[in-house]
Amino acid sequence: DDAGAAARIEADDLDILVDLSGHTSRHRLKVLGRRPARRTASFIGYPSTTGYGAVDALLADGVLAPEGSDAEFSETVMRLPNWLSFAPPPSFPDRVERTRHDHVVFGSLNNFPKLNDAVLDLWAEVLKATPRSCLLLKCGALAEPETAKGVSEAFAKRGVGAERLRLEQPETFAQAMAAYGRMDIALDPFPYNGGTTTAHALRLGAPVITLKGARFSARMGASFLTAVGRSEWIASSPGEYVEIARGLADDLAALRRSQDDLAEAARTGPLGDISRWAQAVEAAFRSLR
Repeated sequence: DDAGAAARIEADDLDILVDLSGHTSRHRLKVLGRRPARRTASFIGYPSTTGYGAVDALLADGVLAPEGSDAEFSETVMRLPNWLSFAPPPSFPDRVERTRHDHVVFGSLNNFPKLNDAVLDLWAEVLKATPRSCLLLKCGALAEPETAKGVSEAFAKRGVGAERLRLEQPETFAQAMAAYGRMDIALDPFPYNGGTTTAHALRLGAPVITLKGARFSARMGASFLTAVGRSEWIASSPGEYVEIARGLADDLAALRRSQDDLAEAARTGPLGDISRWAQAVEAAFRSLR
């Protein structure tokens, strides 16, 4: 229980206790409330302030928590050069076989609850602005026939026919990653952006278009794109999001030629430089002590 966990932690005489869950299911924030370590921090698992006085610090970066935004956080904000680096799991492919076609394929592998009405509105506008394009969606919820039907009907109401949708059920992790070989451009949902999903896309050479919002969770896409040097894919408005999509789709050949460069930047730049990132985290923890 919380009291027992706090006692064990206190006996270990920790300098810093880091919470990776925030206000998610089965969290243990009450353990932090017992102050079993000298200092506490929130990191990675919860894309917002905890609003909890028992959490001393929040690790972020200058995109997620711009200078001047500290009043939005109950914690002291500690800014890393980039919020996260991505170390792929052993089953992650080095590259994917890319399918060539004469039309652009947009796509998303994000969890279904992120696809709210505003997201569907904007993605429908993207499709209407890029003739002959299609949208590939792949997630667990689409294994339910009624959910897939509901998605088709939602796009139909927005003027996009079912023939422009590719709704796919979940598969193994390797098969899911292979979907990026059939996707030219990944679309980031909002206001809760993709996290690991965006890192997967960039690592496999799929450009990602994101709409930068006013909160931590709505700036994760911008953080990842900044880390790979692709701020030109960060939109500040829905209209700009559509224009970025149109611009990429208009020169599909150039986009495909640049995919290997993007994957290399994701591997070797700040997003993939684990050692550099770890050193920044170490420095942050030392300053917190």
